[in-house]
Amino acid sequence: MTVNADWRARLADPSALAAADPGGMLARLAGFAALLRDARTLALPAGWEPGAATRPSPARLLVGGMGGSAIAGELLGGFYAAGGSARAHLQLVRDYRLPPLRRGDALVLCSYSGETEEVLALLDEARRAGLEPLLVTVGGSLAARAPGAVHFGLPAGHPPRAALPALLGRLLAIGAGLGLHDPADEDLDGLVAALDSRWTALAPARGVDDNPAKAMALALGERRPVFCAMAQAFEAVALRLRCQCEENAKRSASRRSLPELHHNSWVPWADGDLAGLPVWVGAADAHPRVLLRRRLTDALLAARGVTPLEIPATGGALLTRMLTTVLAGDTLSVYHALMRGVDPTPVTPLVAMKERLAASHDPATPPDQESA
Repeated sequence: MTVNADWRARLADPSALAAADPGGMLARLAGFAALLRDARTLALPAGWEPGAATRPSPARLLVGGMGGSAIAGELLGGFYAAGGSARAHLQLVRDYRLPPLRRGDALVLCSYSGETEEVLALLDEARRAGLEPLLVTVGGSLAARAPGAVHFGLPAGHPPRAALPALLGRLLAIGAGLGLHDPADEDLDGLVAALDSRWTALAPARGVDDNPAKAMALALGERRPVFCAMAQAFEAVALRLRCQCEENAKRSASRRSLPELHHNSWVPWADGDLAGLPVWVGAADAHPRVLLRRRLTDALLAARGVTPLEIPATGGALLTRMLTTVLAGDTLSVYHALMRGVDPTPVTPLVAMKERLAASHDPATPPDQESA
């Protein structure tokens, strides 16, 4: 593949990258580890402090949210499902309606801004059902409309997708407080150290050939990434990376998983219709047969002149492997934007749609359930 010389020059120049990033998305990535650590160790609501009276663990933890707030729940769910220490089923709710509730359910409503209309609708549904949710939010209408709810606050001033470390830190605090996992399984000190080390290798000052995120951005070029998870926990990671590519790089992306793609997507792939370039994640956690499937896939694609990319994980604990991959993929999406002259921060179409929704009244929705 011929590499665009202008793209390489942009990626090689830290000052050019900073000038093209007025919203400071790279600076936010530099603070990824600190934001997670600070949120995880932030003061907890009364009764949730370490050593406080224990509370019964729920049989099911529902996490309601959209976008970046929901991804934090997806990552916690992946950690629980694959880590083996969880003592509850975690279910994401990306909707205006709650699923049928069961005895012993707990509900967490996540909205960074506190203005997500779907989450506000879930708050109303929960109240009608007699279920008091826990809140993870900066404040906004969500906190104002539930003044008596247990509120896990967040630091203000971030785009919601850049607040992922804080959102996840608070969800980890909730999970530990509910007795759903052992805090030792988070390995917070090791996690923060691994994230800081990972960022050192990804930072703008590193040259293109010595920076895996810059090198992958160049290798991706104009092609759309297809993030392929090789282990269960990394399906949430692949979803995060797809969304980051769409919001930061303003490029369509997709998500697949092995072995599932060998039961459907491989039909067009084998004929050369990939609709993008595969990017593998989660190899260190993959089953041996999945590793074999990946090798066979790579060999068959190579015969067609396609060389998939890989974002390797670093660190020992599962959560560390997941989040070092997230940090690398987030950084890839920002470099992919900046090398093409795209500002990664604005998401103008999302704002415009929210404004249209706020100005429209659906006759099926009572006015007191609408939100701006």
